[in-house]
Amino acid sequence: MNIKKYVPAISASIGVYWEITEGSEYASINTDGLLTINPIADNNEITVKAYSKKNSDVFDTVTFTITYMTGVNRLDDINDIILTKYKDYENRYLITPSFVPENTNYTDVSIHYNTADINYNDVSTYTKIKNGNILIVKKTENTLNVPLAIDSLQDNSIKCE
Repeated sequence: MNIKKYVPAISASIGVYWEITEGSEYASINTDGLLTINPIADNNEITVKAYSKKNSDVFDTVTFTITYMTGVNRLDDINDIILTKYKDYENRYLITPSFVPENTNYTDVSIHYNTADINYNDVSTYTKIKNGNILIVKKTENTLNVPLAIDSLQDNSIKCE
C-alpha cells in the first residue's frame, strides 16, 4: 500500500488507522499495518484501508489476491544473497538469503567471512535477526567489500558464497 506523506511535513495530523474492509475472515491487521494472513485465505481477496487519524476523508485502499504457501520441511539451495539498506540507518544493511524453495521452514543460517584477507578495522559486525535475515553494521566510511558465506544450519552441504 502506498500512503502518501502528509503535507506540510510539520502537520500535526500524522498517523493512520488500518482496517480490513473486505475479507476479514481471511486476515487480521494490527495498529502498525502488519497484515497477518490465515491459511484459509488462499485464492481469496482482502481489501485493506488506511485512513487519516485526523480526517477520515483522507484514505487509500488496496485489494490483494492471496496465495497462501504452507511452509515445507526441506531446503534445496540458497541461491542468492540480497543486500538492502536497513531502515534509515546510514551504515546498516540487511542481508537476506534467497531460499529454494521460497516457503522453506529451514531458514536458520550461519554467516562467516569467506576469506582471510580482511582489514578488520573496516569490516562490519553482523547480527542474525530472524528468518535468515542478517544485519550488517559498517565500522568505517570506506567502501565495504567483504566476501561473506552463508551456510544452512539444517544441511551443512547447502552454502552460498
